Amino acid sequence: MPDEKDQRSPTCTACGLILSDCICPDLQPVDPGVEIRLLIHNTEFFRQSNTGRLAHLLLKGSQIVPYGAREQPLDPEGLAPAGRSGFLLYPGPHAEVASEETLKNIQDPFLVVLDGSWSQTRNMYQRNPVLHGLRKLSLPPGPAAVWTQRRPPGPNQYCTLEALILLMDALGKSELSPALWQALKLAQARLLRQRGLQH
Repeated sequence: MPDEKDQRSPTCTACGLILSDCICPDLQPVDPGVEIRLLIHNTEFFRQSNTGRLAHLLLKGSQIVPYGAREQPLDPEGLAPAGRSGFLLYPGPHAEVASEETLKNIQDPFLVVLDGSWSQTRNMYQRNPVLHGLRKLSLPPGPAAVWTQRRPPGPNQYCTLEALILLMDALGKSELSPALWQALKLAQARLLRQRGLQH
């Protein structure tokens, strides 16, 4: 059983918070203008501190691709169809810094985002050659992380939704940010309240 799930209170199957703190009615989904595929590690999916599911609820047209379950092996073609221009948000020496020029003149692009702990996402990348063929994107230097439910291992490292907000900003889609930041901050406030750290 996921260690963060409150077994005494039923939880929302969408946002993952207990039903009395469900934020689904307050969400304002936005159109990112690019197809986003969230490769979510199966041990992360039901954690309340996971923001991949929240990103899926907020970003119209996004898809969840489960990862790590034995009964549901990863379909490389389903994740990264041949003949299409794919990008992977994954920092490293060979990644290009995302900018407004990144997707210009690219027909039918898609974006893959790895969702898990930092060690899990490294393993996900290393074990799946299909990801190696995607163009790597990194974020430009940004602000301190807002999401405090997990401690990042270093600066300029963010939870999945926060990374996507900063990526949309870098791609010239900053008009999406207010609704996304509002949802992230609301989810954090509800989590803190559940844990008795905020009233």
